[in-house]
Amino acid sequence: MFRALVLEKEGDAAVAHLRDLDESALPPGDVTVAVEYSTLNYKDGLALSANGGGIVRTWPHVAGIDFAGVVEASSDRRYKPGDKVILTGWRVGEVQRIVIGGQPRRLFIAGTWRDYARQWGAIILPLNDYRRFTGDATATEAAFDLQAGAEPQAVQQALQAALPAAVQGQAQFGRPAEMRRVALTIFDRSFAVTYALEAIAIIIGLIGVATSFSA
Repeated sequence: MFRALVLEKEGDAAVAHLRDLDESALPPGDVTVAVEYSTLNYKDGLALSANGGGIVRTWPHVAGIDFAGVVEASSDRRYKPGDKVILTGWRVGEVQRIVIGGQPRRLFIAGTWRDYARQWGAIILPLNDYRRFTGDATATEAAFDLQAGAEPQAVQQALQAALPAAVQGQAQFGRPAEMRRVALTIFDRSFAVTYALEAIAIIIGLIGVATSFSA
């Protein structure tokens, strides 16, 4: 049993109740987390408005899109019982309709991650499912989850050597830490420009005030 803030629809209104729920009410997934802290953000506020603010798809709805806690059980090798985790972003266990191959597909959101490789974000799904949805047998990008103890540089060199000679010089490799460093450097430069523009605006404002007083 666990306690949750449950939103229920009464007419056009969403009414919140604290309820004790059984674990059978949990969405399907491969990681079970004992939540220690959760938050209510602006989306939860919208969910409490008339008709669920247009963001509630199924009723009753358990509020709280973000949480921090400890893993209780996991069939995902990336997480083990006792791990401390934090989750933000798309709703946990939600099923989204995403257009792939020109058709809307119902996809279960298994997890989210910080993507430093692109600005617009991406979704990851099994290659066989992608090919089945789209008929596209090509692949121009791949990600590898290294086993414990594997040396990243050695793996990169082996992958480079295994590529056909025609594309060896075109392949680019990036590690999460490197991409994160580059992304943060770009952010820092962007903010530096912003601060410079703010300083210029302040100086112009001060000159305008001084000119007004001198007049």
